[in-house]
Amino acid sequence: MTDQEKARAARAEYARRYRKEHPERIKATQEKYWLRRAEREKQTAQREAGRDETNG
Repeated sequence: MTDQEKARAARAEYARRYRKEHPERIKATQEKYWLRRAEREKQTAQREAGRDETNG
């Protein structure tokens, strides 16, 4: 196993342990992500609708 592989395995193990020990933080982070993503999609759709009206 190379040093790079060992480092990757260590990071993966840390991430697994963190997710197991902090499920409420993971859930909150995911919720914030999807709320931001939905808002971004909404803004994109509004911009596209505005372009369609001006080009039509």
